[in-house]
This record gives sequence, structure tokens and C-alpha cells, in this order.
Amino acid sequence: MIKSIDFIDTYHQDIVHDISFDWYGNRIATCSSDRKVKIFYKIGATQWKKIYEFTAHDAEVRKVKWAHPDFGSIIATCSYDKSVIIWEEPKLNYTLVNGVLQPKENENNSWIYKTKLLDSKESIEDIKFAPRFMGLMLATASAEGIFRIYEAPDIMNIASWRMIHEENACFYGINSISWNKNPFDPPMLAIACKDINTSFQKAINQDNLENPPSLRIYISQEKWKCLRTLPEPEDKYCKVQHRFGVNDVSWAGINGRSFELIASGGKDGIIVWYLRYEVGKLLLIKAEMISCNDIGVWKVSWNMMATILASSDERNIVRVWKNSGDKWRCIGIIKEEQDFEDKRINEDDEEFQLMYNN
Repeated sequence: MIKSIDFIDTYHQDIVHDISFDWYGNRIATCSSDRKVKIFYKIGATQWKKIYEFTAHDAEVRKVKWAHPDFGSIIATCSYDKSVIIWEEPKLNYTLVNGVLQPKENENNSWIYKTKLLDSKESIEDIKFAPRFMGLMLATASAEGIFRIYEAPDIMNIASWRMIHEENACFYGINSISWNKNPFDPPMLAIACKDINTSFQKAINQDNLENPPSLRIYISQEKWKCLRTLPEPEDKYCKVQHRFGVNDVSWAGINGRSFELIASGGKDGIIVWYLRYEVGKLLLIKAEMISCNDIGVWKVSWNMMATILASSDERNIVRVWKNSGDKWRCIGIIKEEQDFEDKRINEDDEEFQLMYNN
């Protein structure tokens, strides 16, 4: 069973919009409406120490994400001010405390500003670094419905980025994006779209626009194009779909499976999509609604092995899900006001430290 839950008081002065573990799970980055980013280092089994705190944008910071450590200690942040900023960690000093080497709080208290990406005309809703095998690339998604892909052609000069693709994916806007992590497939992106009720677009004629599919898959084959929607009309055996916009999407790591897993969360719950890529086609094997009761879901996140899924919802509850006997079941619940799960998790279950980099 889980013995304890660690609490980190971030001392942000407003809503915390995103938290992100680094690749090894030893650092956490947080961002908030107070325009600040804070970086915490793990210094013990249950201790976290704030090393950096800096004002990153001129408006609320929506997302903060880590690049793969092969490219250095790099984060990207995005904001309501329509910009994405790339940051690099300065040289970190260490001090000896009770015989243990610990990181020393940075005197300047800030990461090094490298560059700002200013192509969007609306707020940036999500950012995701591409899997390591694709190089140092970053996808951004905006409230105007456009996703953009940038790359750093020289990883020794991360101040230089170029936009290699721009695509209008959804008129209503985009909430979230997630990369396919399978190195044997062409590059693919899952796009979680807004709906007419959550869109920032003002000039919408409700009589002329049909409610579009809220989850789309884009693929890069010489150029980026829409591969399919989830579901499509010909998926007649598929009995589930999102009736509203999708708040978050997470593409699981492949982990030796012969099929892909995508989790999506929205106002009507969580859907897990089972898919298989076959030469230019992404076939839907099945889809399963694992949470409904019209409880709005804000975030979905896989563990590293893609065996456990976590979700957070509008009731301020984190639920942990695991597939057992071809059926998803809730194996743990964490409420905002408690420090232990209502439902205990067996000691034999796999570790499920959640990496918010999906």
C-alpha cells in the first residue's frame, strides 16, 4: 500500500496551472497565474527544495515542460500572452549539508532566457517536446486552433529555433496535444479540440458550423496532414465518443505492445482508445469509456510504462486507473483534503509515479 503522500507548498500567489517532472523524476517545475515558474529539487526520500523562482511571462503561465536531458537542462513555458519561451538552467552550485551534497539555491534565482516564439495570435494552450529520437523539436497549440512545430537545428545553440510546420487543425481552438512515442511509426500528434462553448473564437455562426470531431490525429508523411478523427463515421462498432470538447489528451508509450493507447478526458469523462498503425492507416481496434457520470475531467496522464493512468477532475479528485482482465478499474482516489487514498493500492501493483510530460 501507499505509505504516505508528499506535499510541496509551492507558495505560488495564484492558481497553479501545470506541474512537470523532469525525465528522472528528481526535479519538478510549476507554473501559475502569478506569472512565475518555480523549480524544486528532490533532496531526500520525501523532501523537495525550491532552487529557482522567476517571473517567466507578462501574463499567467499556462504550461511548463522539460526537454529530454540529452539536449541539456532545458524547459519551455507558454502563456496567455501568446508567447512560448525557451529557458536553460545556469550552472548549479552544491553545498555539503550533514554530509550530503545538496543543490544550493541560485543567487540570481532565474533560468537563462534563450529565445521567445511569437507566431500565435491567441493564447498558447499547450506545448510538448517531441520524443528524443526526433531531435530537439517542440509542438505548440493555440486557442486559435493552430498547432505549430519548431525545431532547433543546432542543439549547441538553443537560442535559434525555426518553425517547420503550421496547421489550422480546429476552428474552435485546441486544448491539448500529445506526441506518438513509437520510433517505428511516422511522427504523429493527437489534437484535443475545444467546442463551441469553450472556444475563444468570437465570430462563430452556430447555424452554419457543425460540431466538429473533438479528437484528431495528424501524421507527418512528407508533410503534416489529418490522418483520422476519433471516432470516424465508419467506426460503427464504436459506441463511445466525446460529446463536448476534449480538455486533455495523452498518448502512451509503446512499451512492447502491438497497439497504441491514447487517453482523452473531457466534460463527459475519460475514453481510452486502442489503435494500430498499418501503412498509412491508424485503425481503431476499440474504445472504452472508463469514467462517466458527467464528471468533467481536466487532466489525464500515463505512467512511464503505460500500465496505469491518472486523472484529475472538476471535483478536485485524482483517480488512479489500471487495466485488469481487459477492464479498467479505479484502484486509488486522492482527495484535496486527505492524505491517503480511500481505496488502497496493493503492494504488488507497479509503481505509478506520474510524469506530466505526456
